[in-house]
Amino acid sequence: MNAQSYRVDQLPLPFPFYLKAVLGRRQYKEGQSLPATRIEWSNFEFSASAVAAYAKICAWPWSGRELPLLFPHSYFGPLHLKMLTDENFPLRVLGGVHLRNHVIQRRPLLLRQRYDAALFFTESRRRPQGLEVDFKTEITQGPALVWESSTTFLFRRKFKSEDAEHSRASLLQHLPDPQDKASFPVPALSGKQFGWITKDINPIHMSRYLAKAFGFERDLCHGMWALSRSLPLVDGVDWQMPLRNDVSFKGPLYMERDITVRVSRSQPELFELHSAGNERPCVLGSFKNVKEDEKL
Repeated sequence: MNAQSYRVDQLPLPFPFYLKAVLGRRQYKEGQSLPATRIEWSNFEFSASAVAAYAKICAWPWSGRELPLLFPHSYFGPLHLKMLTDENFPLRVLGGVHLRNHVIQRRPLLLRQRYDAALFFTESRRRPQGLEVDFKTEITQGPALVWESSTTFLFRRKFKSEDAEHSRASLLQHLPDPQDKASFPVPALSGKQFGWITKDINPIHMSRYLAKAFGFERDLCHGMWALSRSLPLVDGVDWQMPLRNDVSFKGPLYMERDITVRVSRSQPELFELHSAGNERPCVLGSFKNVKEDEKL
């Protein structure tokens, strides 16, 4: 499949990509390799107004200079859409599920600093639920890799044969000895507000009626909003040291239903997020300090 490389000097408007997601035709054949699509953004600064709006909606304890840990994932959302709706990508993004996310931050990202970013596909796996597709985001400053993430999307389909599970999937487990740590509400308009701030206007987050059309009880809050809202509630982390966050999305977190953060008594880096009325965890996560040479 043809390699496609793009250089950008600003975030693109996401609306054409949503149109392509709805109208675009894709044909995937079992065993087909991912395209070598790559997007590069050089010598950029993060938008102070975007960070401030994100920190406010996520109730993040913001210093005014250091970026919230997960902000880059949401900030680069339009670039993720550009990759997933590119003409060389063989799958329809509509109906794709954000399955897992893994982030390593080696030092805090700061406003008024210049960075380079690269986004690219890495691998795919045929699993019982469908095709798992991974892509990476890397943020560098000079020769130093300061922030990176690996994101896994799931595209449901059946295969004649299957691949082994990725080792990152086994990093996440149910809590061995859970206890409730904190709860917080999901305000009625937070889905729309977070969606417009981050340009993630997936209809399941923006309208309860459209969410029902996709088989859900009602509109869902953004998983990355819930996660960013929750991480400051997990104890035992030095935010100035290298950080790692691994998370698996297991079920829907609904609007206007409180979210409870549960932690492990014996393994404080492990946590779960529960939506009110559902005893099964909707999110499994791990959040901890790591060594600077930690690898995803």
